[in-house]
Amino acid sequence: MTDVIKKQAGPMAVMCLCFIFFSMTFTVTPVCGDEEQESETVRVNIERKTLEKVFTNTGDIYHVSDATLIVGTDGKQVSMRDLMAPCQAKVYFDFENGKRKATYIKIISVASDAAWQWVSERPE
Repeated sequence: MTDVIKKQAGPMAVMCLCFIFFSMTFTVTPVCGDEEQESETVRVNIERKTLEKVFTNTGDIYHVSDATLIVGTDGKQVSMRDLMAPCQAKVYFDFENGKRKATYIKIISVASDAAWQWVSERPE
């Protein structure tokens, strides 16, 4: 009888740990400071970029910082330098001081004429 218990204890422990882990995964809510923040999500065409902003085909501007996570079509993280434009993306953002601050950018597809080039905001 004790051999049966010992053989079943391992798989039962693993199942219990998996249950606890997955339960926690779906119940944890991200909190920033003492306030909960909900990010808004939009699907946009990013037409061009600067060092700190991306510009969409609708004229919207999303501010980007070092904290912004950018993920390419292959699921790997890319830097702002490696973000190619134009591209289609899903942008998660919050409003901060009346500006759209991108928290996460997921690249969906990249245009065939896309480039890594930056644009200047200064008139030339």
